[in-house]
Amino acid sequence: MAAESADAPATVSPLPTAAPPAVSQQTEAAVARARSQVAWYGQHATRARVGYVAIKLAQILAGALVPFAASVQAGNAGWVPVTAALGVVVVVLEGVQQLFQFHENWYRYRSANIALASQLALFTAGAGDYAGAANPAALFAQRTEGVVMSENSSWMMTGKGSTGAPAVPPSAEPQAQGA
Repeated sequence: MAAESADAPATVSPLPTAAPPAVSQQTEAAVARARSQVAWYGQHATRARVGYVAIKLAQILAGALVPFAASVQAGNAGWVPVTAALGVVVVVLEGVQQLFQFHENWYRYRSANIALASQLALFTAGAGDYAGAANPAALFAQRTEGVVMSENSSWMMTGKGSTGAPAVPPSAEPQAQGA
């Protein structure tokens, strides 16, 4: 049977047998940018996670020491400043967390990191939507930039106000009646 298949005419394979064409500069640039964005979001997600966990652990420790200091304080007035200081530490740490948004940044940065890494893996493997795309490099650039722009928009929205509600333009503010 092996001899028969060796003599049979070759069939056309859907996969190219020749070396792939050179990668375009645009493709190289898109892949390089995606890799740098994956690295950036990965590093910043890790920093935000470390900041969040450190602050929360310090808050838990300081908060747990407040009842202890209060119980010791009952027999020794010298512990009053210690108890007060522990309460201040808890409040200040929560203020720092709210100011720097470590938890929210951790979540957003890690989500962007995973989305970009996924697109990069699919593109380099020629899988998913990239397998049948007329211009996979353009689709890749569009999708990766979409992830970055979406994350940037999300970040911008966190600075709009503490309620998260969009600012009301001056022309939409209610006018005083009878004025």
